[in-house]
Amino acid sequence: MQQSVYQLERCSWDITDRCPLNCAHCCAKKDTVGPELTHTEALSLVRQLIALRVRSVSLTGGEPLVREDWPEIVRALSDGGIQVSLTTSGWTLDAATVGQMRYSGLHQAAISVDGPRDVHDQIRQPGSYDRFVRALQYLQAVDIPVTVITTVLRTNLDRLPQLRNELVRLGVKAWQLQLGVPVGNLKQRPQSVLDPRQMGPLIDFCYETAQSYPIRVFPADGIGYYTQKDALVRKHAMQSDALPVWRGCIGGKRLAHITSDGNVLGISMAVFEGDRGLRANIRQRSLEAIWNDDRVFAEFRKFDCTQLEGLCRTCQYRDLCKGGCTMVRLSLGGGRYAENPYCAYYQARREKQAISYVEQLPL
Repeated sequence: MQQSVYQLERCSWDITDRCPLNCAHCCAKKDTVGPELTHTEALSLVRQLIALRVRSVSLTGGEPLVREDWPEIVRALSDGGIQVSLTTSGWTLDAATVGQMRYSGLHQAAISVDGPRDVHDQIRQPGSYDRFVRALQYLQAVDIPVTVITTVLRTNLDRLPQLRNELVRLGVKAWQLQLGVPVGNLKQRPQSVLDPRQMGPLIDFCYETAQSYPIRVFPADGIGYYTQKDALVRKHAMQSDALPVWRGCIGGKRLAHITSDGNVLGISMAVFEGDRGLRANIRQRSLEAIWNDDRVFAEFRKFDCTQLEGLCRTCQYRDLCKGGCTMVRLSLGGGRYAENPYCAYYQARREKQAISYVEQLPL
């Protein structure tokens, strides 16, 4: 079998699309996927991930805790030397669940919260903020590392300072901010998506938080790139002596996403993968065979930066950045080479503002 030059290092896996909530920004594809992998199929996938020496797996959904065999999946992955994280709303998490997490060898948990109580409950469901707090406290009590994840929307951008104060009070140490993009439920609510011109204020908020608050703030892949403040925020988050910079989407090259029904994708939004004409489902081919088939991930592995459009085409960081987050560009309805208006550097160029960019970056 041909061996790909690409090493699969990280994997996200929707172990289910079932969820007791129906959040305003949810992008779970409940109506477009087939039956989720059976217990036997899931454990077979675990063995394949171990054989490929994948370093880390993130279990997502849906709500992964509603899948009854999640502890066995975590235990099998952990026993195989893989670091396992699990993302949850916290809605169903209780003391017994936390006990299962510890026993199964879970490396880290992530809990979603989208604002102070009134904002979060409006986006998700009444009572969900209190359940978030309860879940957080259960995890903290047994020393399971926790990252809080917030999806940033127009409806909660102005409330981030209040949420930050709450998280600090609750003892949260790590906070990831991710951009809400117009897919799934948000596709029906495009007015809730940030205006690209709001990226500057969002990065300013991240910078202020990194400089003045006892919490590490992580801008997710859709937020950035290439301004001085962005670089310094990432340096603080990574606790690095160097200045971390965005080096392009790793989907299909070092990262894969697996849907609840076994499709293997380069990024997590299956709706944009199109009709491949290739069998890329672990029910039909092994994970190794799929990963080593460059045709499956041609959109990622044969990406041609010279085809980028708009200001991205003429950007001096084009060959390094590759247009930023693939998920963001595709969600806006453009192709893989569409310009990325959510790039902070793009916005600064467009508005012809003076940028104080760090020149000596480790490129």
